Amino acid sequence: MSVLKQMSESFAPLEWARAIDTAGLEMAEASGSHDCSVTALCWPAVYGYCIAKGCSDQEAFIATATSIDLLLTKNRERSGTYFSGGHQRQILFDLTEDHLERCRANGWDSIAPQVEHPRDQIDIIEPLLEGMLISTTPDEAFARLWGASIVLTAMLQTCEECYDAGLEPHWNIFVARILNPSFKRIPKEEYSFLLGVWGVPDYAHASVMITRVQRRFARQIRSVIQETVDDELQVDPELNELRRVLHGVGMVEAICEPLRWACRVEHDPATLAVDIIAFDIAEKNVESLFLDSPSIENLVKAKDCYKILRLMGEHGVVERRRGAYLYLVAIACAIVNHGQRISTQSNDALRRGFGAMRDERRLPRSLRIIAVKALKLLDP
Repeated sequence: MSVLKQMSESFAPLEWARAIDTAGLEMAEASGSHDCSVTALCWPAVYGYCIAKGCSDQEAFIATATSIDLLLTKNRERSGTYFSGGHQRQILFDLTEDHLERCRANGWDSIAPQVEHPRDQIDIIEPLLEGMLISTTPDEAFARLWGASIVLTAMLQTCEECYDAGLEPHWNIFVARILNPSFKRIPKEEYSFLLGVWGVPDYAHASVMITRVQRRFARQIRSVIQETVDDELQVDPELNELRRVLHGVGMVEAICEPLRWACRVEHDPATLAVDIIAFDIAEKNVESLFLDSPSIENLVKAKDCYKILRLMGEHGVVERRRGAYLYLVAIACAIVNHGQRISTQSNDALRRGFGAMRDERRLPRSLRIIAVKALKLLDP
């Protein structure tokens, strides 16, 4: 196993986020400022761009710290608002591109910040930096690491928000079942362990807890991005641009997935919720869960989870109705695929439910067909 792989498996995404924050403080001090909130968002993009342009680690650190100093100086000369008057990512990129050329022309020693290079902090997120720099241009490296910083900043803020709201179990189950498997490429922690640790009655309740954290995380990403553009109408175009740049595999894909959630959370929160439940069960979206020869065990889990969503859905009538129909899809799918009843409901009750499901145009046609087939298989 490579050193890089060993390192990447040693850190959870939340630890990367904290390391970026901590290194941001070091970088802010190196730039002569203490504005860590600005620096934490900016420095990975600047640093990664410099590395992709062929700078050594030390040169990248010098260019990053001094460009942030220049950024903050320009900011103070304006109205006092961070990046006042423009699209922040583009402003920072233009500044970085020009500043790196000046650094190379004037000589590194003449502009070196008066602190030692905080290698320990940057070492911690080296796997993230390396993962973002695979098969990319300097421009794309900048945009990828800007996107990564936004996601990881939102992750920290969501964690703090969950703890403040008394949702510590929700957050930790979300990390164990969704984030760590994606970022660390390790198996999900078993519910048999998590339920006991966090005092949750069953996996169905835990799945709905996961949807609540996912929604908070997605909205937090939108909130961070809104602070970096001119107005709210630019949030979706910016999200789509970052998703385009972050199209890929491995670390790039792990960072991109929460951006997809953020694109959907305002427009289709019910589908977002049912998809994360399906992913937790079988690492598939909800349609694939039911169409790709699901096991009876996964259908029982889906039935139980969507039943709880039907009862406890946080996003009102639409989400609860979606949960109700998918509860029925799981029952119908078990009848069609396995010839088994996983529900104690009477035939009359199932006929009414499957009939309503068959006529629900907001469900994909492929799922409605399952209801049609199940209706034919019910005893007369």
